[in-house]
Amino acid sequence: NYNLDKAEEDKLHFYGFDMQSTDEEYFWINDYLIRVNPELQTQINDLIENFVNRANFNSYPTFSPSIQQAYRQDLEKAKQLFEVEEPNLVAQSSQREYDLIHHAFEVLLQAEDNFDRTSGNDRDYYMARNSEWIRSYLGNEPKVALWAHNAHVSKDDAWLSFAQGK
Repeated sequence: NYNLDKAEEDKLHFYGFDMQSTDEEYFWINDYLIRVNPELQTQINDLIENFVNRANFNSYPTFSPSIQQAYRQDLEKAKQLFEVEEPNLVAQSSQREYDLIHHAFEVLLQAEDNFDRTSGNDRDYYMARNSEWIRSYLGNEPKVALWAHNAHVSKDDAWLSFAQGK
């Protein structure tokens, strides 16, 4: 209700910054591409659908290294196909919308890296990067509120062990 009578610059917006689930990014990528370039949507969906449907924090470590590599390559190829079409996609929507969907591809790649427990990158690192991206995306002097589970912000050893899955 707050947003109903507000100008765009005065509206409240909510953005997620965690990458442990891929469903939202998959939805937004498909929704956008179906609207602005259905042919590209088909190509990209063929590359990312299997990853989104099969890969998660529990299943990914059980996949062979060659399957993991194929997923990573398909995600990177999907992102590249999207990037090549930037001028056309922006013409059909806007730079702002393109940038938001482009970041969804980045989040899928972060998820893949996060699912691969040997990568050395962790969830908190990507959440911090995504928080910085949101602030940049919102432009000059945005008001941003972040919240996180205690395990992400605590220095207590019990929470650190929990957050690291020990």
